[in-house]
Order: sequence, then C-alpha cells, then structure tokens
Amino acid sequence: MEKSLKVLKALRKQRKMMQAELAPKMNVASNTISTWEQGNREPSYSD
Repeated sequence: MEKSLKVLKALRKQRKMMQAELAPKMNVASNTISTWEQGNREPSYSD
C-alpha cells in the first residue's frame, strides 16, 4: 500500500496540484490526503 500512496503523491505533484485541489476529486478532506501521504493512515476501500 505504501508504494501506491507514494505514486499518488508523485502524480499530484507532477500535475502541480495541491492536496486541497485533489481532495474533492477523491471525495475526501484535504487533511485526509495529507495523512495518507505522510503514511499515518491508509485509505479505506469500502463502498
């Protein structure tokens, strides 16, 4: 899982997006993106 979160961060930075811009597209709060990227928490994949 850690690798996919690194890819998420790399893609976000490549597209010059801020966490606050990505969050609504993923239907989460911007602090959630930050928490994922720091490795403090992993995304939930439940419906």
